[in-house]
Amino acid sequence: MKLLVNTSNLVIGGAIQVAISLIDEFSKGNNEMDYVIVCSKQIANQINSKKYPDNFKFYELSKSPASLKTRTKIVKELKAIEKAERPDVVFSVFGPSYWTPQSPHLMGFALGLITNPDSLFYKKISIKDKIYFFLLNHYQKYYVLKNSKEFWCETEDVKAKMVKYLGLIEHHVHVVGNTHASFYTSYYDRDFVLPTKKNNEFRLITISANYLHKNLSVINQVAKILKEKGVNVTFYLTLPEAEFNAMFTNAQEQGIVNLGVVSAKDCPFIYEQCDALFLPTLVESFTASYPEAMIMEKPILTSDLSFARDTCNDAALYFNPVDPVHISEKIIELMTQDTLRKTLINNGLKRVASFPSSSRRAEMITTILMELAKKRNN
Repeated sequence: MKLLVNTSNLVIGGAIQVAISLIDEFSKGNNEMDYVIVCSKQIANQINSKKYPDNFKFYELSKSPASLKTRTKIVKELKAIEKAERPDVVFSVFGPSYWTPQSPHLMGFALGLITNPDSLFYKKISIKDKIYFFLLNHYQKYYVLKNSKEFWCETEDVKAKMVKYLGLIEHHVHVVGNTHASFYTSYYDRDFVLPTKKNNEFRLITISANYLHKNLSVINQVAKILKEKGVNVTFYLTLPEAEFNAMFTNAQEQGIVNLGVVSAKDCPFIYEQCDALFLPTLVESFTASYPEAMIMEKPILTSDLSFARDTCNDAALYFNPVDPVHISEKIIELMTQDTLRKTLINNGLKRVASFPSSSRRAEMITTILMELAKKRNN
């Protein structure tokens, strides 16, 4: 069986980490399968194709099909690859793929803004942004439904919302839980060294792209409140420098530090050097940050919303993500209560043990793909 793994549309955010983890796990699995990996430039930069076995073949595309400027060219390249390789099934790690393969196609779904129309996010943003996201959601929904008939998502809650808001039939939506990459439990790179920790400094890490729904701008107000209280907290972010500078003023004075865009395999050591995960997001379908923090034995500070509680349960300390005062109070609570931190860490280790391992996730997705290929051949 030949599987084409399509990551050509993944250029930013946690989807890149998921894709890299899955590709790594596929390489440890079924040697009787042939894998054709179509990479975005951003994916290709983070993997060494020469280290993969002989049943792997890599293509790197220079641009994403998500861009209207390059879509025609890139989709033409994708069609040519499919024609040349003749895969039994295509797996787009996350969509929209902006390309509809001729082969059976499984597409990952993680567009929480489409399936959470009542989110706090929409109450917080401007009228202009509401119009923008209304149009974007309809645009992406059109391509999601056009590009594939079979989907995988990461929680039963997301599946129910996909059925409700996308009009999908339940048996066309397959649930395979997300998790951390395997390198979180084995050797990982230790080259990304943070500055020497100061006395009584409490470090919060947010590994995230600068999506508006991530609500990162609230850090400005939270950091100011904590500084006025004399609380020594440092917020570490992983944004492109230009975006960081546009969002944060007087960052150094407020204890806000940017690490720049980091590679997936740098993340465990970054977690190791920090004290807690801080995620003030307003909407998610799933984020790998939660299981990553759990396995790295870091307490979690995050938004008191259903998607967070569904994943973290009793392994997080929750706050109102649109209330900077409440957020600052919860940060201080976590800083000053050793027992609370230890409890959250222990609960997190129990919680992450219930998630599938990265190898098990790859096996479950492979099973779905094999079933789709089998249906085609029958």
